[in-house]
Amino acid sequence: MRDVDERYFARLESGLDEAFEVAERARERGGDPTESVEIPVARDMADRVENILGIDGVAERVRELEGEMSREEAALELVSDFVEGSVGDYGTKAGKIEGAVRTAVALLTEGVVAAPIEGIDRVEVLTNDDGTEFVNVYYAGPIRSAGGTAQALSVLVADYARALLGIDQYKARGEETKRYAEEVALYDQETGLQYSPKDTETKFIAEHVPIMLDGEATGEEEVEVDWPWLQDLIDGTIGKGDADEGEDADDADEGEDAEGGDGDGGEERPAGPPRPDPNGKFLRDLIAGRPVFSHPSEPGGFRLRYGRARNHGNATAGVHPATMHLVDDFLATGTQIKTERPGKAAGVVPVDTIEGPTVRLASGDVRRIDDPEEALAVRNGVEKVLDLGEYLVNYGEFVENNHPLVPAGYTVEWWRQELADAGADVRAMRDSLSVDLADPDAAGDLVLPRSERVRETLEALLVEHTQREGTLVVPDWRPLVRTLGFSDALVRDWTREDLPERARTYADGENAIEAVNEVAPFAVRERAPTRVGNRMGRPEKSERRDLSPAVHTLFPIGEAGGSQRKVGDAATEGDSVDGSQGRVEVEVGREECRDCGTRTYRPRCPDCGGVAEAVYVCPDCEREVDPDESGRAECSRCGTLARPTQYETIDVGREFSRALENVGERPTAYDTLKGVKGLSSERKTPEPMEKGILRAKHDVSAFKDGTVRYDMTDLPVTAVRPGELDVTAEAFRALGYEADVNGDPLRHDDQLVELRVQDIVLSEGAAEHMLRTADFVDDLLEQYYGLDRFYELEERDDLVGELVFGMAPHTSAATVGRIVGFTSAAVGYAHPYFHAAKRRNCFHPETEIRYEDESGERRHERIETFVEKRLDDPREDDFGALVTELDGQVTVPSLTDDGRRVRKPVEAVSKHPSTDHLIRIETEGGRSLTVTPDHSMPRWVGGVESIEAHELSEGDAIPAAADGQGLARAPALPTAADGGAPKLDIADRVEYVSTDVDYTYSLTVSDTHRLVANDLVAEQCDGDEDCVMLLMDGLLNFSHQYLPDQRGGSVAEGSRLVAVDPAG
Repeated sequence: MRDVDERYFARLESGLDEAFEVAERARERGGDPTESVEIPVARDMADRVENILGIDGVAERVRELEGEMSREEAALELVSDFVEGSVGDYGTKAGKIEGAVRTAVALLTEGVVAAPIEGIDRVEVLTNDDGTEFVNVYYAGPIRSAGGTAQALSVLVADYARALLGIDQYKARGEETKRYAEEVALYDQETGLQYSPKDTETKFIAEHVPIMLDGEATGEEEVEVDWPWLQDLIDGTIGKGDADEGEDADDADEGEDAEGGDGDGGEERPAGPPRPDPNGKFLRDLIAGRPVFSHPSEPGGFRLRYGRARNHGNATAGVHPATMHLVDDFLATGTQIKTERPGKAAGVVPVDTIEGPTVRLASGDVRRIDDPEEALAVRNGVEKVLDLGEYLVNYGEFVENNHPLVPAGYTVEWWRQELADAGADVRAMRDSLSVDLADPDAAGDLVLPRSERVRETLEALLVEHTQREGTLVVPDWRPLVRTLGFSDALVRDWTREDLPERARTYADGENAIEAVNEVAPFAVRERAPTRVGNRMGRPEKSERRDLSPAVHTLFPIGEAGGSQRKVGDAATEGDSVDGSQGRVEVEVGREECRDCGTRTYRPRCPDCGGVAEAVYVCPDCEREVDPDESGRAECSRCGTLARPTQYETIDVGREFSRALENVGERPTAYDTLKGVKGLSSERKTPEPMEKGILRAKHDVSAFKDGTVRYDMTDLPVTAVRPGELDVTAEAFRALGYEADVNGDPLRHDDQLVELRVQDIVLSEGAAEHMLRTADFVDDLLEQYYGLDRFYELEERDDLVGELVFGMAPHTSAATVGRIVGFTSAAVGYAHPYFHAAKRRNCFHPETEIRYEDESGERRHERIETFVEKRLDDPREDDFGALVTELDGQVTVPSLTDDGRRVRKPVEAVSKHPSTDHLIRIETEGGRSLTVTPDHSMPRWVGGVESIEAHELSEGDAIPAAADGQGLARAPALPTAADGGAPKLDIADRVEYVSTDVDYTYSLTVSDTHRLVANDLVAEQCDGDEDCVMLLMDGLLNFSHQYLPDQRGGSVAEGSRLVAVDPAG
């Protein structure tokens, strides 16, 4: 690693350590769920493995082994460490094997997917029929995210640990091997396996595998009285991990055209250079108010250019800023566009080093605009946009989208390289690539008689000219006339008969380039062989992330706070005479102080201040149950999982008064303090109300994990000028930036410097929000924890140098970032390494959907059936989801933001490992829908408003299917045809339910991102934005115990700080 990079990471770690020290002291004093910060730091892969598993000593041992052997060999070497007890602290054989298996999977997946925690449910040591012991590994759905190699290795590791511990092999009964074969075949029939082993292969594996492969039930297909459920994970491990590992490469796509017609179109062209076929799919789902910038491959559209600018990269499209102004700024930084190629969508970024648009003014003049200020000055006088300019796309986008390369325009940089390759001295072109073709003896303009044919020809060639009475004047005419084979004296030395037959046959202009190359004294290349059509998708985004409705404290107040969840109203609800005022019954945790034994619902003992621990009680037997080594609290008498919660009456008024007194505030310090109706976490741990009071004071809200967050559309940038970020070179030097990209000392605001990999640029809105958050954190430290203020920021520029956490929605890894500047665009800029992946939300497999199939037939069926039939050669993402892109021929009923019913194409289908819990929504009209808890749902409040499913309340209006689909109209509700709302149904019950499936399903619907599911309108996630939170806020306030009780949730296994190391 370079010295400058070592110093950079040392500064980050120093700032991180300083913040951790303050946060640890604060957590020891406050009423937080734990005494320590709940976000461990991971600086390398070994750290990630240790942090995701929580096993002390793993990271150090992994580092030792990494330098000596492969990861597969290291995984096996670690087995002996677990067995001997040098790594991990397990008192049972099953615990040692479980630790070794989880570590092996984490090692092979680099500690970034959920498989090591969620994919292995537990390990048990059971007894064979002959009395000997054997090992049973109980898998769960997310093991799929580990991939076939890690799945197979988990079996090998379990076997190796078994042998070292002296445990016998699993001895399958004859009927069990038959059931394995029957169930694998049945599973393949029901859902499909990537590789389906023959019955003889499955039986051979079942007879010889030395450990028992078990798993959770998923389907409802009955196969045997004793085994009434399909064992999906058994089938998945045999059908993928054991049987077909090594077969995957044979099934790889052989380069088939993803769009079924791109490239040369499969036909021999009789004339002209190769052209990609027009692809109009991006036009199929237009939305009113979102313009089309150019039609498929049409002249005048964007001209494809390969390359990459410093603010250009992942899923972005470079457009000249003058073009942005000329389309009335519908194209803005961060705007998502739907595009013809190479992918389906991209984020717009301004690039001023490419060619701008060419326009015809009302005066008749044709001018290319390369200056944004000039574009603003002339845009009201533009009569026609002749050419939108260049469209910058990098090669990686074609690779990522499996799109064949298409011809791109010839550029001056390309020409310079060819000139150098020919042996010319190009050193003089370092500063300017322009070459003067002027002849001193040939002066003046080229004046042509004005005619429609001449004017149209010049416009088609994008030759700049002015219009005068009866003439057209071309100032820079020499490139044109020399290309046409004329001298500066306008003498032509060729005739039509000199041209070969192919050049004389224009074929509607397709061979014009060949004709030109016959007569020009030099080679001429095409400038616009590929035009790219596109339209506006959705605008850029920069806004605070609130729950819906926004809340300040994660303290439960039931229904007493009304629909607005006002804590003040809950504190006065009831009758003071009978003592019911302010008293609310809610479900909270059952905790016991580990020091004095006091029972409480708080995470800290109210008597001695000690830390309280959860007490699990069986809901059937009412017996207290101790969790095992894996954290499961299963009743030994009845097998029911024990729960750590109970219903208790809380005096909200007393809690409110006490909280105000503890932080020295009065109700006049804020407008409204809002809490939550109930808690959705496993232990139902309430947050200290004092934190909510201080949030309300500074107008910031709490996210579901206790942090304050801000969302921004993420865009990449690799090099910046301090002046562009509204900061000075002096401020950059203070951050450790010493030199510009040329190695010159950094002295001026306009010098270009390489952005460090964890430095970020905030939008103005984000900066303002961060200032308020910093004031909240300082008050929290001083008034609640009794410590010194940490930030003490006065103005926006004081944020420069402060550390933040950056997170993608629905992920568990937080990356440390450093603020270095600000942008007026409604986006967040950061190095491409900083941006993270996304994930979709899902439906229960039994959800019914309506659609129009490829042949135009209208159908309805279960979403599971719909998706499984179309999971053809799916790709697998980091969360174990299987995704297949569709061609847009299938459409579903949808709903626009203003309530209009439309049909929209399905762009992709996906299958996801399920969460532990789902949300079931029941309505007054008898409809019911079950989705993942963080699934977006539309709620009608004078218009469509998005809300997460678990935040829906009784009485909320949900758009429902149209009457034309044979559904009963909800009474007394207007429809769009009446000039009111769309057809609505009222939520009658919203509740968490335990999942009964291993997989959930989703569709990606174009533009509206809504579909009709079980006759209710539902949404699917459409996020490409990251959220940021102030570092100290995350350290002080994040807690696992506030998060919803769900597998694979938004921050499922705990945030991990991942220091991105470019040398690693």
